[in-house]
Amino acid sequence: PGDSDRAQLVAAAARKVARTLFLASAPTPGAANRGVEDRRIKLGCVQPGESPNIFGDALRHLAQSATYLYQDNARYWYSTQPTVTKLAEDRAEQMKRDSDSVAEEIKSRVQEDLKARGDFLAIRAFTKNSGEIPDEMETQLVVLGVDYTYAKEAGNSAQAQAQAILDARGNSPRLFKNAVVILAADRTRLRELDEAVRFYLALECIEQDKDQLGLDGFQMRQVANQKTTWNTAVKGRIGETFCWLLFPSQP
Repeated sequence: PGDSDRAQLVAAAARKVARTLFLASAPTPGAANRGVEDRRIKLGCVQPGESPNIFGDALRHLAQSATYLYQDNARYWYSTQPTVTKLAEDRAEQMKRDSDSVAEEIKSRVQEDLKARGDFLAIRAFTKNSGEIPDEMETQLVVLGVDYTYAKEAGNSAQAQAQAILDARGNSPRLFKNAVVILAADRTRLRELDEAVRFYLALECIEQDKDQLGLDGFQMRQVANQKTTWNTAVKGRIGETFCWLLFPSQP
């Protein structure tokens, strides 16, 4: 079938899966093993001549998008509380209005990484103006803040800021330009890093508000697992984001 036909099939299958799942899992909220296994859900949906695979696709779609559908390995059930994933998505979306917290977390992570200086005698991270960067013969690494991102098009903010740093120290011309190496974040990758940091901070907030939210042991394990996953994502994306090295050249 075409894409539209398959979408209609999945939508019809999702309705069957939702009804079957509700009827099968409703009596199990206080049971030791909550929910119902995926194979039993398919068995409750499929009719002679139908493929069980379409119901598997519908179940996966519901598990990813339904607000009140929980999953533990192969078992699924409904709850009156939103899932941890949904809570995290909502709070991560709210954090778009709190860009300072996200920027501060990125700054903290980068500074932690920069404790290993490599061959640089000095590292100046997230300086606010060129006057904070000494004019010295020793090679120094300057890390630009997230407000100055690099992209391949001309006239981007990272290049403009790098040029300002190389031209002067405060109000004085800079003499040792060739001793300054500048590290900048990639504009596109920064959006991916921003997303990972927002989800990590959202899960931290959920962890702190666990009593207020009334989370049980299973939900707290989910919080811990997702927090670990996003923490690993942040660590990986830091290096992928701060990847542009800018330095002066002389024709």
